[in-house]
Amino acid sequence: MSNFATRMIINAIGIPAILFLIHLGGLPFVILIAIIAVIGQIEFYSLVKRKGSDPIFITATIIGVIWIIASFYMSENLFCLLILIAIMFLIIGLFRNVSGSIAFIPTTII
Repeated sequence: MSNFATRMIINAIGIPAILFLIHLGGLPFVILIAIIAVIGQIEFYSLVKRKGSDPIFITATIIGVIWIIASFYMSENLFCLLILIAIMFLIIGLFRNVSGSIAFIPTTII
């Protein structure tokens, strides 16, 4: 099967499924957004890694999912969560055994 045919099949199934999840809203929509965010983070961190940076990959991906879920369930405490995440990344960056690990923290947080 050609690449075009595969994409068309995925589009024919995927677009209505995504529109249905958007229509449902609530937790199914949050899960969809979390999956899209994880795919985006994996792509971003792989590009950054090719450029020579060493982001805190697994922790940042988990924190990204936690941020999305927290945005849905407790949106009034997001600033406190943001401060906690920033402090956590700074502490992890200080104790990593990677040369110049403090310089990689901004890449991770983006």
